[in-house]
Amino acid sequence: MAAAIADDRRELTAIINRAQALNFAGTPAQSIELTEPALRRCIEVRLDDLELLARYTIGQAYYAAGDFRKTADLLSSQIGRLRGENVLKRFGTAGTTSVLFLVMIGVASASMGAFHQSRPALEEAYEIAERTGRPYDSVSCSYGRGILAMYSGDASAAIAELRTGLDLCREYSINLFVPLIVGQLGAALTTVGSHDQAIRLLDRVVLESQSLGHSAATAFANYALAAAYREAGRHQEALDLVEPCLRTATRYGFRGVEMRLLHLLGMLNADMSDAHAAEILLSRSIELARNLEAWPNIAQGQLALADTWLKAGKLARAAEAVDSAITIYEKLGCDSLAKKAQALRQISFGNAG
Repeated sequence: MAAAIADDRRELTAIINRAQALNFAGTPAQSIELTEPALRRCIEVRLDDLELLARYTIGQAYYAAGDFRKTADLLSSQIGRLRGENVLKRFGTAGTTSVLFLVMIGVASASMGAFHQSRPALEEAYEIAERTGRPYDSVSCSYGRGILAMYSGDASAAIAELRTGLDLCREYSINLFVPLIVGQLGAALTTVGSHDQAIRLLDRVVLESQSLGHSAATAFANYALAAAYREAGRHQEALDLVEPCLRTATRYGFRGVEMRLLHLLGMLNADMSDAHAAEILLSRSIELARNLEAWPNIAQGQLALADTWLKAGKLARAAEAVDSAITIYEKLGCDSLAKKAQALRQISFGNAG
């Protein structure tokens, strides 16, 4: 019996490790297809530690696929098992397992605008990370808090958090996390107008991410780089990057990145005064965001559509889109973003009569 359990452990560990590698270098669907049968076997033979590792691996794949609700629900259902005597343990994970579960719950919830779920999860993760003193835990928390700050509309706070995480990655050689951190940091820098700094960071990291074979991080970093190019007025370079990156994100099933790329491509077409193409692309991005329950992205899409319609003289449709964005921000509790949208409406439609 003991020998059989040992054989099961070795085999299942190898399968889950392969699935984790696919989360970096393959597609979410490949990882999930490999891990789900392994999870069922872990439950059958009562290998609790590997079961938790398998669930985390599936959660990572769900997140990469843009399945934010599935990520949060899957990991939230298990977090009780990682409290008490298990709170400081690592069950096959690079960092403390409870911290990684909580950070993933936090970022998935933030992606949906569920800040009432995201904040306590990330606060709990931070408290545990302070107890463990593990650098990987601290980096994970900085990453999660940075994403929460970005979705909440506080890019400056996001930059501070992500810089802290990047410094720790460099100090402790946590190289696999660097592309993830820098992608988000580049996006935040572009938001505050520091697009030249973002380009310098992202140019280097895209190459590093490609050399590591980190497909999901490379896709997001390319998106962030293209967005920085656009803000810098380098529209052709942005287009040259966005179009193949969109094909790659679609092929790999990175729907969260695909949603962002559609939005960016819509904005680029609007810049080129192709209002029809812009409307189609922005509408596709919003539709995908609705499917993913990515409410902050829906609001951003509505504001971009409003700008396109306003320039085309479609005032009623533009006003409706701005009002939709304001309603979303108010429901999410993003007061600063709601006020910005309200100010935009007042200025735009006041001038338009």
